[in-house]
Amino acid sequence: MRLNTSPDSFGEGMSVDIESEATAMHEYMHFFQTIFTGYGHIAWDSHRQITSFLYNEWSQASAIPNQKRRLPLAHYAKLGLEQLMHAVWIERSVLEMINLCRARFWLPSPNVTLQELGLKLRPYPWLANPTITVNGTSHVLQGKEITEGHAHFVEATYLEQIHDIDRSKIWDKSILPKQYWIAFEWFLEECGEEKYSEFPFICDLAMQISWDPVVPTTEEQWRASNPAWRFVKLVQALKEEKSLNIGLPEEWPKKYDFFASTLLGKCDFHSLEQIFSERLASFKRKKELLNLEALMEKAIRFRQANPWCGGNPMADLNLWKQMTQTFRVPIIEIGGKLGSFGTPDTQINTEAVMELQFQAFAVQILGEFSRSAVREKAIECAFSRFDIPQGCEFQRTHFCSGRYSPSDGAPFPVERAENDTLKGCSFEMLLNTAGLRSTDLDVDHAAKLPTDEELKVINRKFKSNS
Repeated sequence: MRLNTSPDSFGEGMSVDIESEATAMHEYMHFFQTIFTGYGHIAWDSHRQITSFLYNEWSQASAIPNQKRRLPLAHYAKLGLEQLMHAVWIERSVLEMINLCRARFWLPSPNVTLQELGLKLRPYPWLANPTITVNGTSHVLQGKEITEGHAHFVEATYLEQIHDIDRSKIWDKSILPKQYWIAFEWFLEECGEEKYSEFPFICDLAMQISWDPVVPTTEEQWRASNPAWRFVKLVQALKEEKSLNIGLPEEWPKKYDFFASTLLGKCDFHSLEQIFSERLASFKRKKELLNLEALMEKAIRFRQANPWCGGNPMADLNLWKQMTQTFRVPIIEIGGKLGSFGTPDTQINTEAVMELQFQAFAVQILGEFSRSAVREKAIECAFSRFDIPQGCEFQRTHFCSGRYSPSDGAPFPVERAENDTLKGCSFEMLLNTAGLRSTDLDVDHAAKLPTDEELKVINRKFKSNS
């Protein structure tokens, strides 16, 4: 969660600008999208599985006696044809999952098929995203525009209710970037102003995707797993069900189940109970839950008891208060600094940081180095890789860039403090948990896997020599 002003400042008698307050509400809604929807859970699980898979494969490939462990994985493709083909398989498997995740959220060039996106193992000719027409102009709708439109609607509710700001100013398209209003504008064109209050609930249902199957094998399965495609189908269903409405906040407990089940059934999507049961079953399969996962499991159980809570909780201030007090954001970036303003639970704060470090390490295993890391012939921590300029105390007080030569070791070694806690570089701590140190690593920034054409040449040479 990224903010410019501390949410601790949002108290009675404090002079905090309205924009900062609104941003906090907006970002809090993104947190709720993560913990209360199938899409949020699956995005989390996908990242964890991808990073774990990459690390495990690299760990096995790099375990060569009396040699440093080298990044990226592509380095080991130089050792022979078997290692090359294994590395290619790993990279393609990972990129398949990454590209599917990206296609569900945001693509720089969205008007493509999955085949054109570069999928090798599943080169399907299906359109990645739907095209809508807004004010006579075609637009390719993407998942990010659903999540942002949803969060902005909740922010707009806050500004209307608390600060009495006119709705037209909040949705001023001349000021607001398109990703915040395009889905909402199309929704109003299709369903009319009288359905204004239903918009955030449609967004929420669009994010209630299933992971069954894990990888779509039909176009309908792909569309049912993509928030943008789901949104379009749900809007069309609501347009046809003219009498269907969510009502006022006090009516939600009575009306929501019928509202949601009618639309999901009409679209042939999984029911909410199926989605929630699937998510809870996924937690049961794990031997032990991370604190973050335990929070997500708790959120789904809360959602089962209050299924309407994911639409527009800001419209019911008692509900919003209950949700924000029960589910506090684990870690917040404010002006480039990381803090635990959301929760006093240091374990979950530390866990969030270590997850960031794990992802940073995984992308370097994959060979995705920043320009700065390549230029400096360095490895880099999550704060450097993900542009969090003051993510740790050493950046704030010692001007650490987050990049260093592994042969020099971590700039701030890990030590045990007097209170028996660890202090030092959190990236080095991550390596230590795997039985590694920075000095065990070496980086080959130039290592690349061959292109498809180069692989064909290698294959022809191999066959001619057989």
